[in-house]
Amino acid sequence: MKNRVKNLCINIAEKYIENSSHTELSVDNVDDEDFLIFSSQEKCFDSRANLEVVQFFNNKNKALTCLDSYSTIKKLFIRYNTSLPSSAPFERLFLFAGFIHAPNRSNLSNTNFEKLVFLKLNDIYR
Repeated sequence: MKNRVKNLCINIAEKYIENSSHTELSVDNVDDEDFLIFSSQEKCFDSRANLEVVQFFNNKNKALTCLDSYSTIKKLFIRYNTSLPSSAPFERLFLFAGFIHAPNRSNLSNTNFEKLVFLKLNDIYR
């Protein structure tokens, strides 16, 4: 299983390095002579990604600070290990705030309004 995960990481790192280098090449001014040279670059991508992933897996330090030594792994970690933002909790919060801020409660202070909203939400999530 560890080898399978390692191979998946190597494949993703290779694609990431290849894509990032192609974007860098497209931004730079490339001569017409260099336009059709691809063979040496592909080998460089493969060995660089493979080396970085193998070194990362062999590293005994498992703290997040060890990612600073592996730039590609760190970028991939940030890309694939972040949570997706969800607006559902905020929509629910505003829905309950609308129920509490009704015309018959027009004299509520800001602090009392906040307390009522959070008490209502805490009561639901018990």
